[in-house]
Amino acid sequence: MRIIRKYAALFRSLPRSGKYLLVISALMISGYSATTCSSTFGAIGDGKYAFFHDDEFNYYAAAKVFYETGSVKAPLCFMEDVAPVTGTSWYGPLYHILYGSLMRITGFHEHYFIIFNMVFLLLLGLLIAKFRIRKSDRITILALLAFSYPLLVYPLMFFPEIWILLMSAGLIWLLIRISNEDNQKIRIRLLIFYSVLAVVFVLFRITGVFWLFGLFPFAKTRKEKLVIGSILAGGLVFTMLYMKYFTAPAFVMNMSVIGYLAEMDGPMAWIALTENISENLSTLFFITLKDPAAIMLLFLFAFAVIRAAFSRNKLLIAALLISALYFSAIICIYVAYPFHFIKQTAVLLPLLITALVVSEKRKGNLAVLFVLPLIFFPWNVSEAKRETQLRKTAWEDVWIEHPDRRNDVEKIAAFFDDEQPVVVEFIHYEHAMPKHVFYHALPLSTTKGAPITWTASIYSRNLFPDMPYEERFVKYDKLNVGYILTKDTLHSTGFSQVYAGIFVNLYKNSL
Repeated sequence: MRIIRKYAALFRSLPRSGKYLLVISALMISGYSATTCSSTFGAIGDGKYAFFHDDEFNYYAAAKVFYETGSVKAPLCFMEDVAPVTGTSWYGPLYHILYGSLMRITGFHEHYFIIFNMVFLLLLGLLIAKFRIRKSDRITILALLAFSYPLLVYPLMFFPEIWILLMSAGLIWLLIRISNEDNQKIRIRLLIFYSVLAVVFVLFRITGVFWLFGLFPFAKTRKEKLVIGSILAGGLVFTMLYMKYFTAPAFVMNMSVIGYLAEMDGPMAWIALTENISENLSTLFFITLKDPAAIMLLFLFAFAVIRAAFSRNKLLIAALLISALYFSAIICIYVAYPFHFIKQTAVLLPLLITALVVSEKRKGNLAVLFVLPLIFFPWNVSEAKRETQLRKTAWEDVWIEHPDRRNDVEKIAAFFDDEQPVVVEFIHYEHAMPKHVFYHALPLSTTKGAPITWTASIYSRNLFPDMPYEERFVKYDKLNVGYILTKDTLHSTGFSQVYAGIFVNLYKNSL
């Protein structure tokens, strides 16, 4: 009864607009919870759920490779590009370890990814509930996030975005602690703790390094400025070394800017940079800004800019600095299409929402923050249902619609009896079946428990219509290719056929 009276008093203390918003939020969150639970249990209840997007395969396969072999070798790479030290993909080795270790405890099944997402989502909510701010602010933050695209849609996908959001919430919690701490010794400890967590974040996603820049607004003394400067310099060096030795070159043409800079080719880096900026700004304004999730994020950013001009709140300035770096990186060296833009910037949503809520002294003004979430909420629910259906359809494609094609690819697993890691070359998009069916059927370990890396060669029939079939399998001499998987018959010396199927053929290096 004491708790009920406490929350009743809190409700009575709210302004009239706040009371209306709280009631509306409660109703919509109830609908959100029902929708999410329905989608989630519908997805995992019967186990008829499979990854759909190409990139989801990388996380699924990373977990499966570690689960089956204990290795962090790349399950998939392009043009034989893998990390120099670990042989892993452009996402690094940590996803192998995170999901693979969890699967070793639970056993391997695709729908466990969705269960893990829901556990991470619960932990995210509990962590936000522990933020050292007013209860009304915590409730507002949770309500706003509950309406959002990332929290409605990403739990139902095979991407690690909920895990990334959980890590970002830990950094936000520390930023709040730092902003409220006056004791210099404790502040420096918090700065170091924050930096360590940001570096761990880098291991999962390189853009985690941008969070280190968020420390600058909190420097009060010369000593703290030196500490933060040293942390930032060390973090940048660590990130560059990690990218160079522990991740494969990203298969994104726009990121060639980094390669040119590493080769000290300034003119080519400048040309690539200007082309990226022109293309991405055009994409952002004419395509991405039609997407409600992108509109929501950029609205929050613009609102934060206006608020920061009046409040000078350090947490708000830190949030803007981190967000600006994310946006700049996407425009300069990545791609700004809605799918990529929304996924890469999802971590900014809780950051901007928290900073805006905490910095706003007049609680009635927070009503502005609820306008777009309430408007876009039905669209977000619709997107959650659509993504769920795509993955249920993907399961039907794999197990019901194309069993002959899946079986044909799965049969090649028996021919990999190597005790050492294996590399198999294939042509990207060559095989006559949906991509998720093809990827789902690929074996990821040999019969002796060694990892298999699939390296894709890129061939365009439009560009090279008369290229002989054998020449489409390009050798880059970066990996020791032991096998070739083809759709058509291969007439080439050095490789002997070990499997002739209806849809695929497997050749082994006989040299």
